Amino acid sequence: MPTHLTTAAVGLAIIGLTAGGRAQQAFTVEQLLDRSSAYVEDLVAKFSRVVAEEQYSQEFLLAGVEGSRGTFLGSPKVAETRKLKSDLLLVKPAGLDQWFVFRDVFEVDARAVRDRENRLARLFLESRDTVTAIERGHEIATASAQFNIRPIGTIDNPMLALGFLQRIYRPRFRFTLRGRDVGSGPDVWILEYRETERPTLMRGTDNKDVFAHGRYWVDAGDGRILRSEAVFNALGTESSVTTSFERDERLGTSVPVRMQFKRGTAKSEVRGVATYGRFRRFEVGTEEVIQK
Repeated sequence: MPTHLTTAAVGLAIIGLTAGGRAQQAFTVEQLLDRSSAYVEDLVAKFSRVVAEEQYSQEFLLAGVEGSRGTFLGSPKVAETRKLKSDLLLVKPAGLDQWFVFRDVFEVDARAVRDRENRLARLFLESRDTVTAIERGHEIATASAQFNIRPIGTIDNPMLALGFLQRIYRPRFRFTLRGRDVGSGPDVWILEYRETERPTLMRGTDNKDVFAHGRYWVDAGDGRILRSEAVFNALGTESSVTTSFERDERLGTSVPVRMQFKRGTAKSEVRGVATYGRFRRFEVGTEEVIQK
């Protein structure tokens, strides 16, 4: 993501949490964002150098009747399916504000495409050159994207929306509180965001701006993110990534457990559902923590 930032206003409305008609807590949107940013920073610190196994089911659908702007009319038809297994690694190199998520596919439709050698983890543990390791990680992720059922780039990243809550990127967005989601918890609020600054963090064809928008489901008490959503619209195509998070006691932090991806045009759509498990933390000496 680019590091050049400009300032955008963030709403400061006072919100009251109520239960049984009594106000329990009041906070501003800015305070809620501060809690969420601190939560994300803690998650990244604890989840960095953790490798997760991703099981990713994809479908390619054709519209029965042509719609418009990423929507179907009529019942879509599944034209092709694919199942991928990958290692997913989040890395925050020392001395850098940015963090990176890399995917390394090792199995396609039950057929091995490489040895299971934890090469992403070894890449960052054994390399003394962080820049070279990041470049190599991007190469691996780009090569792995070729196994997708259709070209969708690398936007299907379960941690993508959390990146927008980093303090260096928050001024690029307008944040609006949309009320509580009592079905998700008594203090869970839906926080909507919309990118307002150019150049945008995500780039489209011919390096055009692609504005991000979406929602977070936030526990107001501690800023914990239960679910995140990122949506992008460009040239008649809509892409969305929705991720659910749960706490993993072994790692001492929340982890992604399920990602839903969709990329649609008027004529076709790619849908994907990924689940995550077998979390392993790699440090010098390689300590492995298995999630049961």
